[in-house]
Amino acid sequence: MTTTADRAATPASNASANSTPPAELPRLGRLERVDPRMAWPDEATHFAPWLAAGDNLVHLSETVGLDLEVLPPEQGGAACRAGVVCKDRRSAVRVLVQAQVEEADHAHLGEVVADAAALQVGQVVWVAESFSDNHRNALQWLNGVTNGAIAWRAVEVQLWRIGDSMAPRWHVLVRPSAAGPGVSNAQDDELTPLKQDQLAFWSKLRARLVDGDLELKVPEARPDYAMRFGMGRTGFQLEAAALFGQHDRLWAAVKLTGPQAKEHFQQLMLQRREIETDLEDFLDDDLVWDEYPRAEQTSYVYVQRKPAKLADRGTWDDHVDWLEQALEGLAKAFGERIGELG
Repeated sequence: MTTTADRAATPASNASANSTPPAELPRLGRLERVDPRMAWPDEATHFAPWLAAGDNLVHLSETVGLDLEVLPPEQGGAACRAGVVCKDRRSAVRVLVQAQVEEADHAHLGEVVADAAALQVGQVVWVAESFSDNHRNALQWLNGVTNGAIAWRAVEVQLWRIGDSMAPRWHVLVRPSAAGPGVSNAQDDELTPLKQDQLAFWSKLRARLVDGDLELKVPEARPDYAMRFGMGRTGFQLEAAALFGQHDRLWAAVKLTGPQAKEHFQQLMLQRREIETDLEDFLDDDLVWDEYPRAEQTSYVYVQRKPAKLADRGTWDDHVDWLEQALEGLAKAFGERIGELG
C-alpha cells in the first residue's frame, strides 16, 4: 500500500534520479543608448573625421546605398566646418556628408544648404542624432523642388553601449524622391533600351536578394552594368556585372582596390585551395584569380558565365539564381578572411 508520504516522495525521488543539472545560462550584457558626445565631443573635430575614416565610411556608404570615397583637397574636397566632401564611385558625383552630433536644427539646415551650393555637390547626406518632422519635411521638399539637381538624405545616428564597447546604429529617414545625379529612379521612358534592360535586370536581382537570407546591404537598382555591395572593409567589394550586347557576359567578383590591393591579393592567393574548397557547394564554374596588372590599385577574383544570352529576358530568372548563389558563396568564402588580412 502506498502512503501519502510515499506518493509525495516518489516524484521528487524520480526527478532527482532522472534529471540532469541545468546548463549554465549565458551572461548577457545590457544594451543602452548613450549620448553621442561620449564618443564625439565636437562634430567638426571628432564626428566628421570619424565619419571619413576607413570602415566608418564603408558602413555609412552601405547604409545610404552609395560607394563613397573621400576627395582630397586637390580634387575638390575643400574643407567645410563639419562636413566631408566625397565622391560616389558608381556615378562620379560629388557628395557632401554633413555631420551633427545633436538634433537637427535650423542653423545646421542653413549650413548644409550653403555648403552644398558652395561645393557644387550632386548629393547631400546629413547625419544627425535625430530629425524633427519639420526638418524631414524640409529635405523631402528640397528633393522635390530641386528637380533632381541635388539628392538629399537624412540619416539618424544613435550611439549604443554594451559593457565597455560602443557602436553606432544608422537609420535613413529621408531618401531622394526624384532622379538626380547618381540616383536611378528615372522612369523607363527616359532611358535608352540598354539602360532599361539594365535597370530591369538589377531590379529583379535586388528583389531576390532583399527577400532572401543573404546578409548584404542591397543597394537600389541602377541602369548600370554592375551592382556593388560592401564587404565591411575599405578596399573590398562584391560586384555583380551583366554586360549586354556584344560582350554578353555575366560575372560575380570580389574586387580589391586601393594601395594594398596587390598585397591583399597575394595574401588571399596563399589561401586559394581552401577558398576554392569552400566555394564548391555554391559554384560549378572555375574561379578566376586576376591580379589585373593593367591597374596599379585593382585586382579581381571572379566567376563568370559567357555567353549569357542576356538579350533574352527569358534567361534572367536562371541568371538571377546563379548570381544569388555566386554572391553568397563569395561572401562566405572571403568575408572572414578579408577581415584578417594585414
